[in-house]
Amino acid sequence: MAAPIAIMQEASRYSDVTDCVTCEKKPSDHVVFIKVHKAASTTVMNVMLRYGLSRNLTIMLPRRYNCINELGTVSKRDVLPSITGKYDILCNHVIYNRTAIASFFPSDTKYVTILREPFEQFVSGFMFYRYVYPINYLKNFTSANPVHEFLSNPRKYEPANPMYSFTNNRMSLDLGYPDVSFKNMTYLDGFLKKLGKEFDLVMLAEYFDESVILLKRTLNWTLKDVLYISSNTFSKYKAKLNISVNDRLAYRQWAKADYALYQYFYDVFWRKVYDQGATFFQEVRTFRYLRKLMTDYCQQNRFIRSSVDLILQETDWSPDITITKNDCRVMLTAELNLIENMKRDYMFKFKDKVTRLLHKNSSWVYDYATKKLKHR
Repeated sequence: MAAPIAIMQEASRYSDVTDCVTCEKKPSDHVVFIKVHKAASTTVMNVMLRYGLSRNLTIMLPRRYNCINELGTVSKRDVLPSITGKYDILCNHVIYNRTAIASFFPSDTKYVTILREPFEQFVSGFMFYRYVYPINYLKNFTSANPVHEFLSNPRKYEPANPMYSFTNNRMSLDLGYPDVSFKNMTYLDGFLKKLGKEFDLVMLAEYFDESVILLKRTLNWTLKDVLYISSNTFSKYKAKLNISVNDRLAYRQWAKADYALYQYFYDVFWRKVYDQGATFFQEVRTFRYLRKLMTDYCQQNRFIRSSVDLILQETDWSPDITITKNDCRVMLTAELNLIENMKRDYMFKFKDKVTRLLHKNSSWVYDYATKKLKHR
């Protein structure tokens, strides 16, 4: 095997800090990440999956596609069964329902989610579900600026069932807002306070690296655990839009719940950051430097059959970090492909136990499992 590449750390060193702020605490192996649509959540999901795979944890996987349930419930019929009876990590799409989700996870589970500035999240969702994964109510606009056309009269275009909308306070819906019609805003204050108590961390997409370092510290993970390569970015069509101030004002009136949600957790986020002290920003700067080295390495070696490992040398925030070709492969694998690969591995690894468990709960899943196994 070829010798690894050693990369010297050029960022400033700080002798008064150690590898991690909470080194002596046990890392959290039980994490629920609520994946909010079009808020950089696919990148966070990849971090969660890599952590679970590297430690042989039980990851809750949906039985169909990449979504567990988007109707506000979670049942055994929605997920592949756990061999141990409990799960360690959840990071696929599901509407947040604390009672339903908590029944599958240990009591010490940490709860995390992510939000994005509401107008940016709306535009990203609008264009994604218009061009990339077209849905009926968004793909039929004919004007040069479909966002402006939609905002001129949102109720004219919205689906009859708000659960199928990606443009009506979608972040609040993903987090379980109790009135999906968003006609009764009296729930809002209680909803925000409830989420504030139940979530250990709410990340912000606009401050992604700061959010990732908060995630690392909240979960007591290592710097390598939270390294990432951005996933599912989408800007091809957005550049063609001519967004006006009036468009932004119209959306603010339409998405009052999402704006209140974002502002509430924006304030919470920065209080958490400032509580970390000055070393927090030093760690963020070091993290960005290491992440760039890793991203360059992974991109440059993406199509090379064999390559040497990358060694990111010791910093005040971590010992030497080894990045392998396999690390890069997992980081660069698209979400749907990664989930499908994990399902196949799951079926093959536990084929005898799984087919019995699946047959007990659902005959169509049993058929699905046995067909998959025959093609291994």
